[in-house]
Amino acid sequence: MSVSKRDYIIPSAHLAELYHNRYHDGSYLAQKVEHIVQDGFYRSIELPIIEKKKDRQRILKALSIPSSRIGNVIVWSGLYAAEHALDINSTDESVRRKSVDVIKKLIEESCECGSGNFGVVSGKNVGILEKSDAYRALIKSLTELTKFAKEHKQNLIFEALEKFSGRRALLGTSEDTYEMMEILKPELPSIYFCFDTAHAALNREVIYNGLEHMSKFVGCVHLSNAVLDPEDPLYGDNHMQPGLPGFLTVKNAACLINKAWQMGLNKEKGLLVCTELRQSDEVDESRMQECFSVASDFLKQIILEFSVREF
Repeated sequence: MSVSKRDYIIPSAHLAELYHNRYHDGSYLAQKVEHIVQDGFYRSIELPIIEKKKDRQRILKALSIPSSRIGNVIVWSGLYAAEHALDINSTDESVRRKSVDVIKKLIEESCECGSGNFGVVSGKNVGILEKSDAYRALIKSLTELTKFAKEHKQNLIFEALEKFSGRRALLGTSEDTYEMMEILKPELPSIYFCFDTAHAALNREVIYNGLEHMSKFVGCVHLSNAVLDPEDPLYGDNHMQPGLPGFLTVKNAACLINKAWQMGLNKEKGLLVCTELRQSDEVDESRMQECFSVASDFLKQIILEFSVREF
């Protein structure tokens, strides 16, 4: 039995982005989780690595109160991986092994804050002569990590990044990612794909086509805006506000969700949808909630547009 249109979108708050200048501060993020639980709009949260045990325990306590509507937690390792030079598709086996071992420890710790999903991202692109070895390394790492996460009652969520700009990751386009997921998914049903609209668009794809292509693997959607003109100074994956001058408007986002609905994507439980909007690191304390408010309002507009509009 499928959920109704009204309940199809499961709003998710990406705290590492919404409070980017404080994402190292586990105590601060735990406080924000407490506020989100009390507010009641969000039904999912997405966290960075929470390094202190007391902060993980505080988050779990907040999520465990009877009135909490948070039914999903994702812990993302991307920012941590970048800071600590982790690369799960490195062709240097010692780097790959170290990266996997560190991430396994992070998976164990994430259980303490109620995580049911652990997110990893693609590593660096390599030269054409090493590409096959890098793909083999990535498949090996994802196999090991998915099995380990399952032992700890978690799904593994893989996010492909920009291939042609910014981080210039190995993965990458929907076509390449699809081929890899086709290899992994039959033996590893607990691995899923995070569809990021900015990454798809910056990889020169039509986002609706990219979502349809990857639909049988998608576990969550990140609504991320970007300027797509390479000559524009704002070009790239800057996690900017929705709307112009980027491509992601309320109408475009609602059309994308409607596409997912029509395909029957996660129709039984609903689709995790997050506005991925990054707070400026220069914002002062009096404006700390602005990014959160913009992201929340954008999601609410999409829910309304999706629910009442005839597509």
